[in-house]
Amino acid sequence: MDHVLPWADGGQTTAANGAGLCEACNHTKEIPGWTSRPRRGPRHTIVLTTPTGHSYHSTAPPLPGTPLTGDAPDLSAHSHRKEVRHRAKTRRRPRPAVQPAA
Repeated sequence: MDHVLPWADGGQTTAANGAGLCEACNHTKEIPGWTSRPRRGPRHTIVLTTPTGHSYHSTAPPLPGTPLTGDAPDLSAHSHRKEVRHRAKTRRRPRPAVQPAA
């Protein structure tokens, strides 16, 4: 099981200290310069900080069948990014001209 606070640093093997990362991502966050920590909130959230100082928040999605409530994150930014990615993937690109056979 992946640990948000590493086991070697006293992190407990509990659901609250789990991030569910794959083995490669878990090893990456354990490289010197990377840090991860849990963030208080209504849902399981971790903050991952890279060696460059950039921080990323990762919040667990609601359980299937759970209605969205006021504690849910604002999905408008996510929806916008998703739409931009979709447009970029489906945009018509010019095709190279086909040269007639000689």
